[in-house]
Amino acid sequence: MMDEIPRRRKYWAAILEGKTADASRPFSERDPQKPGTLNAHCGLSSEYKAWTCAAGLKCTPVVNPEKNIEIGECLPETPMAGNPCEPGLISQTSNAHKDSLKPLAKTSCGPGMFCETTRVGFPAGMCSGGCGDLKPGETCGAIAVLVGFNNCLAKSRPFSQCLAENTRPGALQACDDQTACRADYICMKTASGKGACIPPYFLFQLRVDGHPSPI
Repeated sequence: MMDEIPRRRKYWAAILEGKTADASRPFSERDPQKPGTLNAHCGLSSEYKAWTCAAGLKCTPVVNPEKNIEIGECLPETPMAGNPCEPGLISQTSNAHKDSLKPLAKTSCGPGMFCETTRVGFPAGMCSGGCGDLKPGETCGAIAVLVGFNNCLAKSRPFSQCLAENTRPGALQACDDQTACRADYICMKTASGKGACIPPYFLFQLRVDGHPSPI
């Protein structure tokens, strides 16, 4: 969508000026003519060699089919908040109920960071840390303290109370209308007005509590 809007603007500008508009449309996944930005899908096989990454980013496998590793994600060469940290391989069978994910070794999140795991709701894991020393491309958001939050709900206490009493600040990837989140994450507007990448169902919980509208 970030590339599609400028394409449409250019197309209609040509029409309004009486010129011949370029009706070609890039592949919907991404434009192979441009280096991939942060979190863009990229090529790990010769078939997708045109799907490159911009300077400072490396095409990294995250979660792929076990027998066909072709697509990666453009990730920083130096880890930052929001990066995946639990890569894996998916085995596929004719019976979808028997598909499974084989975890691979966790990837490093760098000094002072740790891996928020898939088990507690972060697809492919998510690097995070404190908010005291944020790097470029990071912002501070709220992350639920899982055990305390669930125990509070189990006691039939108000959702708003459980959320207010069981969150902690955490470093997240910053996002906006020009910077996309990873696959399976969405951009949420924080109390500071900045965008932060979180799993989509986290956003639903925060919106129930009257959280600012998402970006």
